Amino acid sequence: MIGAGVISKAAVAEQRANEIAQKAEVHTIPLHAMVELTHRCNLDCVHCYCQHLDTTRGRRELRTREWTRVLDELAELGVLHLTLTGGEILVRPDFWEIARHAKARRFSLTLFTNGTLITEAVADSLADLRPTSIEMSLLGATEQTHDRLARANGAWRRTLRAADLLRERSLAFVLKTTLMRENFRELAELERTATGRGCRAYRIGTEISPRNDGSLEPEQHRIGPCELFDYYVSAVGGAPALPVEQPTRGPSRDKSLCGAGSTGCAVDPYGDLLPCLQLFLPFGSARERSLRQMWEDPPDQIRRLRSATAYGDLPACLACDLIDYCRRCHGLALLETGAWESCDSRAREMAEMGRQVARHLRDGAALPAAAAPERPLAPVGD
Repeated sequence: MIGAGVISKAAVAEQRANEIAQKAEVHTIPLHAMVELTHRCNLDCVHCYCQHLDTTRGRRELRTREWTRVLDELAELGVLHLTLTGGEILVRPDFWEIARHAKARRFSLTLFTNGTLITEAVADSLADLRPTSIEMSLLGATEQTHDRLARANGAWRRTLRAADLLRERSLAFVLKTTLMRENFRELAELERTATGRGCRAYRIGTEISPRNDGSLEPEQHRIGPCELFDYYVSAVGGAPALPVEQPTRGPSRDKSLCGAGSTGCAVDPYGDLLPCLQLFLPFGSARERSLRQMWEDPPDQIRRLRSATAYGDLPACLACDLIDYCRRCHGLALLETGAWESCDSRAREMAEMGRQVARHLRDGAALPAAAAPERPLAPVGD
């Protein structure tokens, strides 16, 4: 009877969450917001997309009072889930004032940090703050791999020490890995290392984005087609989450696009309101207008973005034979082609791989030969 009661409560909670999400979609309420406090960081990870853009050089980051006002305005817009990210959030001396204000506004608060600045004292302050979750990157199962990819000696030890400090204080934290050519062979050990540290969840990602300034340098670290195939069909891979190929494309044409600019938003370090941190279509500046004014009276480009809610709304997707497997990103399409609604080559490559994996799992079909040779790996420093 107790088990049944728990299931019933979980079902009710899920139903309520779905109702809230549907209401947010109908009324264009941003339930989720990413707040990028700074682009500054004490690490220099090889795959990081976060770079100062030509348009932001010379601009001043929002000050403490400006950030607290932005948080107030996000709460008034209906944001429930708030993520504070960077750069590295802990390099800002006023981080705690901003974070405590966010907590006081009763957001469900998530923190993204590399963990290297979490000391005993910082962990104690986090225990007082009690965020919903703290997410940290684990780039290697060995000190050599992690530090090479972070381009900072001692980063691996400090990150794992942070995990221990958070666990000791019963704080919920997540470890996550971006698979790269340098750490792919450590995949099984990475999972053991992460789960052995007591994280609430361990997440693996395979996508590496170009930098915000358009540089393709991070992409040299992407795993190749054969490695990606091996990952998807492995015990720790993503095969169970792959969709079933549809007999007709109707269901996939009805797939929802991401809610960037409608049920989600972001604010960058300089106060620009964006649909998301990778989609550079600004509503405007929080230094010039309130978030509500910008949200309710957006520029035409945002109105066009909001009008596309399903894959079938995009001409590039409508007749695509890979639509069943595509998980496109407006921001990456914009970076590559200059048009957010276009097809981007990365989404197509990933969708093709998804189809091949699904056919392999269903029919035992082999992975076709890679269309392009592996690119040589450039040195990333000590």
